[in-house]
Amino acid sequence: MSINQADLTASRPVSASARNSGEHVLGTGPLELLVSRVEDLTPRIRKFELKSPRGAVLPLWTPGAHIEVPVALATGLETRCYSLMGDCELRDVYEIAVLRHEEGRGGSRFVHGGYREGMRLRCAYPSNHFELIPNRAPCVLIAGGVGITPIRAMAIALERHGTAFVLHYAARSPRETAFMQDLGDRFGTKVRFWHSEGDCPNRLDVASILRAVPITANVYVCGPPGLIQDVSDTAVGLGMPRSNIRSEMFAPAGPAARDHAFEVLLARSHTRVQISADETILDGVLAAGVVAEFGCRAGQCGACAVTVLEGEVDHRDTTLSDDERIVDRRACICVSRAKGTRLVLDL
Repeated sequence: MSINQADLTASRPVSASARNSGEHVLGTGPLELLVSRVEDLTPRIRKFELKSPRGAVLPLWTPGAHIEVPVALATGLETRCYSLMGDCELRDVYEIAVLRHEEGRGGSRFVHGGYREGMRLRCAYPSNHFELIPNRAPCVLIAGGVGITPIRAMAIALERHGTAFVLHYAARSPRETAFMQDLGDRFGTKVRFWHSEGDCPNRLDVASILRAVPITANVYVCGPPGLIQDVSDTAVGLGMPRSNIRSEMFAPAGPAARDHAFEVLLARSHTRVQISADETILDGVLAAGVVAEFGCRAGQCGACAVTVLEGEVDHRDTTLSDDERIVDRRACICVSRAKGTRLVLDL
């Protein structure tokens, strides 16, 4: 479903009035939102409800969409992307859930510790790179951990439209399974929970799940990279069309032991930048004094994507499509790296 300009203007920011009243608003995005409720779902996952400060109707969004929210870190103001997880037909509230990563780059820790009821944020409008395929084929929804957030929104929409689906949700234990009661009440036998720990552990069995559905089914998976790779490889091995398999990681791939140093040539500014094994392309470009757009610094928003003129990219973002990567030759320089020794970028 496309979003037109009328939808975007349905909830214009009211930052001017906020500034006049002296109230602080965090962020620089075009959409102003109020944190209206905070709730713990599990020991590490916290839910945040966001509404218009003036009670206006919020811009449309579709299942699989995310919203980019501001975070204030020691390095400055950045953004992070979190999936919208509620009912897309309810236009008065956005719901996100954030897993606190103790070893992360600080975004989730700031949201957990800094977001409070009554706080105002300036965010980006909802964006979707994980949309439902527009047909009535049966669907298999697979979620790992906090990856349940976009999957829950998909399940609500599929149920409303009468599309057949099954939902498989893997978490460490029942205690760490967000929305367990809610999902069971909403979907009954259509949902199955898998737990690797607890009194009766039952690990997720991807092969048995996919063998039980038609090869024409649409498969959606959100979770850690290992789960996504397992689902994708198993589905293709069973003869499912690759175009029917859609995925989204809830966190970008982190540094790998194989990471190596390489050179980046910036074609427009005629600048050569040496990128060390523990440095991002974006950091190297900025340190060289070259202006580059960026947003979340986590490969989730696409703001830093640039055109690659030469070289092979090790893509690590969670936002670009295959066409954007292969046909348009785009790469998110905040997380992606060179597979070889050199990249030439249109910067």
